[in-house]
Amino acid sequence: MTAESTQGRQAAIAAAQVKIVDAARSQLGVPYVYGGEEPGVCFDCSGLAQWCCSQAGIAIPRGSAGQFNASGPRVDDDIQPGDLVYFYGGEGYGPRPGHVGIACRPRQMIDAPYTGVDVRYDTFTTTPFVGALDFWGATRPAELVTVVDPLPPAATLVDVQLRVLSTGCKGYDVKSLQLLLNGYDGAGLVVDADFGPLTEQAVRHYQTVLGYAVDGVVGAVTWRSILGAPNP
Repeated sequence: MTAESTQGRQAAIAAAQVKIVDAARSQLGVPYVYGGEEPGVCFDCSGLAQWCCSQAGIAIPRGSAGQFNASGPRVDDDIQPGDLVYFYGGEGYGPRPGHVGIACRPRQMIDAPYTGVDVRYDTFTTTPFVGALDFWGATRPAELVTVVDPLPPAATLVDVQLRVLSTGCKGYDVKSLQLLLNGYDGAGLVVDADFGPLTEQAVRHYQTVLGYAVDGVVGAVTWRSILGAPNP
């Protein structure tokens, strides 16, 4: 695999992670119903995980145990937004793991917990302890994303000196940034080469979802991520 195709794939994975987390956030407050899988109406934990992944074009099976075995590579550490996190579960029977959530920030997930509780933010720990939320493991479904269209060679900060962009900047690099943000998560920006308040808002959203420092400034770390280049 060439460096360009590797960077293109990394960009596609980053875009999928954004879409998975955005989908989960869109369902906050939806009631838990066992077997539920209808957006805006009801979800159970694995129904929510399956639907969120589908919004990024990724098909995973139903049921948390099946998802753990078929939703991308296992993640031992460095859990990222968009990863699925699994737990023992509260039932006294059935396959394990018994519960799944969508990681959205360090040690925080969005999940459909149990009857009587809506889809919500929950904290979790990867330190084992006895109980329903005893951590089981994590997977990265974004790794299953398919890059359908060939991408042009991605720029790297090794060959190209990219300007740090912030509110008030204008130029072709701002236009490129706006196009990329629109492609990642449907930011809906007018591509006018003018870094205004809406572009800053879209940058902040991107940084928030991927766990970067949220400052609305496109510096080296944010540029590398958007272009699909690995961050050191």
